[in-house]
Amino acid sequence: QSNLRMFEVTAPLQDVLSFIQTSLPVEVFRRLCSKVGAAYPAQGVSRSDVTTLSHNLECEVAQCQRALDTIYFLFSRAAYHTTKPSAVRTFLAPLLGAAHSEAIAAAWEASAADIIGRLKHPGGGDQRFVWSSSVTMSRDSCARTAEMEATLQVREQGSGEMKNVTFQYESLVRFYNELERIQAAIDQLA
Repeated sequence: QSNLRMFEVTAPLQDVLSFIQTSLPVEVFRRLCSKVGAAYPAQGVSRSDVTTLSHNLECEVAQCQRALDTIYFLFSRAAYHTTKPSAVRTFLAPLLGAAHSEAIAAAWEASAADIIGRLKHPGGGDQRFVWSSSVTMSRDSCARTAEMEATLQVREQGSGEMKNVTFQYESLVRFYNELERIQAAIDQLA
């Protein structure tokens, strides 16, 4: 059993996973996984696309939508934890059964590098926030030591307003260490 815990299994999620395992044929699930993997991180398939997709896959619209939402959630958790396909398979096997967990693990394996790349470098039109950072030394005439601060400037695209977030030294070190840890995990997966 894997030590990885991608997410907490709540009762509503367990219901959806049971529904997928018992009511959605593996081949249909495999095709839905491929569809989500190709489009990720753009969430939200239009109602007409879901209707067309459900018709092509020969399943109910509600089934198709529930499965797409769940697959998106599972891919989000796999990306967040930079999970290897074998760990996805191991974690999901007790929840979805061997065949369905193999289908999503295979789709994750096929699309993980692209998904991680899209998350690391979002496309121009999809980028909502623009940010920059700078590190400055502030000097207090009464203090004998300089205190390091970092200012992160964030602006939502289309808005001229910039917001500044200032970090003190200890927070700055924790922030950069966390960024380095996340980048190393992403690089290891990709």
